[in-house]
Amino acid sequence: MKQFRVSYAALALTVLCCITVACGPKKKSPEEVDAIISEMESAIKDFASETRAFEKAFRDTTRLSMGLADHFIMANSAAVNERKTEYLLGIIDDNKDNVAGAKAFEAAINYLDNETIKRLAKTVDTSLMKNSRIVDEVIARNDAFEATAEGKKYADFDAELEDGTAAKLSDYAANGKYVILDFWASWCPWCIGEVPFLKAVYDKYHGPEFEIIGIDVADKLDKAKMAMEEHGITWPQLYSVDRVNGTYYGRGNRGCRVEICQTCQIDLMDMRYLKIAIVASAALMAAACCGHKAKPVDVNESLAILKDPSSNKVLVASHRGDWRNYPENSIPAIESVIRMGVDIMELDVKMTSDSVLVLSHDKTVDRCTNGKGPVSSYTLDSLKRLKLKRSHGVTTDSLHIPTLEEALTVCKGRILVNVDQGWQWFPQVLDIARKVGCVEQIIFKSGGTRQATAASMEQCKEAGIQYMPIVTIAKDGTSPTIDSFLDGGEMPAVFEVCFSVDSPATEAYLKALRDAGSKVWVNSIWGSLGGYLDDDRAFQSPEEAEVAYGRLSSLGSKIFQTDRPEYLLSYLRKHHLHD
Repeated sequence: MKQFRVSYAALALTVLCCITVACGPKKKSPEEVDAIISEMESAIKDFASETRAFEKAFRDTTRLSMGLADHFIMANSAAVNERKTEYLLGIIDDNKDNVAGAKAFEAAINYLDNETIKRLAKTVDTSLMKNSRIVDEVIARNDAFEATAEGKKYADFDAELEDGTAAKLSDYAANGKYVILDFWASWCPWCIGEVPFLKAVYDKYHGPEFEIIGIDVADKLDKAKMAMEEHGITWPQLYSVDRVNGTYYGRGNRGCRVEICQTCQIDLMDMRYLKIAIVASAALMAAACCGHKAKPVDVNESLAILKDPSSNKVLVASHRGDWRNYPENSIPAIESVIRMGVDIMELDVKMTSDSVLVLSHDKTVDRCTNGKGPVSSYTLDSLKRLKLKRSHGVTTDSLHIPTLEEALTVCKGRILVNVDQGWQWFPQVLDIARKVGCVEQIIFKSGGTRQATAASMEQCKEAGIQYMPIVTIAKDGTSPTIDSFLDGGEMPAVFEVCFSVDSPATEAYLKALRDAGSKVWVNSIWGSLGGYLDDDRAFQSPEEAEVAYGRLSSLGSKIFQTDRPEYLLSYLRKHHLHD
């Protein structure tokens, strides 16, 4: 009987499963589908309204140029589109057999990769799409984009010159030459708005090693020639290349700029004629032509210079890494400044609830991640689930808070490391540095009295770590801490000196420290820390750079902590201060 009951139960379960499989999920009624479509269309409008609201608020308050403002607006738009795509994928999943799923697929397809598109195309009824050909079109566009991504060889194409002569892109893009392809149209405001920046680059760098090629993608010849004459466009133009931008480069039919480097590879692709991209191209050309190519930093050499008061080379410390282009204190931000040739990476540490040191300046995760609350309330595992934000608050797709061990592993043998806000975890930092094998690359700093800093210096000395006391010169030109060091005793190799007033007293203190055999570390990150001789002032113009960086250099400063590492390096190399 027991065996029979078991068999009966199994039979009943089998029948139930068969019924479920046969029936499948309940098919939605036309009214239910219409309601889903209505809700979806409303949600899409809400996403669009959110994007427009951010753009309006940002443009109303920013002092940035149109091109630079576009950079931030596009980043926000990308984040909104990411959330919209996730929402649409959910609708597709639940409506593969009806028009709601087809409409959601069509709305999301421009944000999907080819693998996802092909998978969905097998299950969604694409015949219900308004444009059923869009699947093949987007797949082809994505393939073209992948084929001409950064690092890939450029795509050649046929064109004509003004007189009808046949031409190819390869006629201009040869080994050993930099080329910017400028896809434009006479009626495109972004294209025309960036012409002055292209002209500045062209006038300064045009020659055997550099060329700009204009490609008018949506004009008749006479309109293109009128626009060129009106706006002073003098670089070569290729014609009869309608839609080449989308066909060969996987982009829309306008609004694309492609830079081809000396090895005939694509180095940069910029969609919205951003001033910053053109400036970056100019810097690249200058570096290529003038021989100022960044070379890997020799940490042993940097360490020797740090300890050598007679060395005239100015070392550059990057504050939280390249945070203008990547999330602060992130691995990409560190890698970026290493590529630039920065000498010192400044980073901040905090401790998780399970006693793991991670990189974070703030005590909470609120500003720099999509999470909330103190770092100390998270385990490492839960912290790693959070996503880092860029400097303008947009959440990244896949970047997470790194551990100190991960960061030091990246830095080992490549760059010196200044650990800030880490004195309370000195033993743990030392243990990690010993594990990674980079103890000699670490620079610790702390403030306080002469007695306190002397004890800290001795502790670092015993561990083989570099030590730097932080001292301040008051507005009235006094500094009891510096006075106490100058009264006698062992002097550290470096002092970090903070001052808000550039006065004769400040100059005298800095000279006294140098005469005593110590280097001076100054901060150009904020005006109040360095006599208002800061990065943002320097960035306004070459003249202001001389006022700010030039003055700090004339004060005898041999280490600059900066928020604009690439710009500062360019200035120093120009003046042979970072050779």
